[in-house]
Amino acid sequence: MVSHFGITSQSGIERLRMARARRRKSDQASEAPPPDIEAMREFLGGSYTPVRFRVGPLKARSDNDAQTSLRLPRPMYDALTKTADAHGLGIGEEIRLRLETSFVYEAQAGDEETRRLLGAIETIARNVEPPFGAWHQNRFSFDVFRAAVLALLDLQRPAGEPVRPAENEIADLYLGEDGTPETAGRMLAGGAATAAGIPLPGQRRREERR
Repeated sequence: MVSHFGITSQSGIERLRMARARRRKSDQASEAPPPDIEAMREFLGGSYTPVRFRVGPLKARSDNDAQTSLRLPRPMYDALTKTADAHGLGIGEEIRLRLETSFVYEAQAGDEETRRLLGAIETIARNVEPPFGAWHQNRFSFDVFRAAVLALLDLQRPAGEPVRPAENEIADLYLGEDGTPETAGRMLAGGAATAAGIPLPGQRRREERR
């Protein structure tokens, strides 16, 4: 379980902060930004047709807020104060932002098994750095991290053979006529990377040429 204060990821805080900014700008329905189709096709190794999902309006925060007091250990209070100053926020808003992020994290995880898996991956990311370095900066550390994540997934592999879903239009969008789990998986990975701001290989090369 991710701590409400001490271990909540910075990326989660930033995503929630950006979501708040978008919410303030407009309460109208909107669509996700279009993907980089050229880079996505290269990542998938073939044709790619973007699938657009409509996103409904976000509700503005209610003015009927409740005020509460909270006793904190001094080291935690000092850390929150320092972080709030860096973000240009008051400590109360920093605490609320981190609490909201923890709820968003739980909602995005979807179910208990997924939450446990994400928590275990975060533990691996923290534990791999002292002996091997940051997984995203050192190739050896990356291979250790990747092997650990795959081992985690194998621990929860369902029994039986993979069977393509029947009469599922959403699955057909990902698989086409002869797609495999790897085909759908790369499409999902490409979409998730785009949503998280992780550049695909084609995008990286274009940025390097600039």
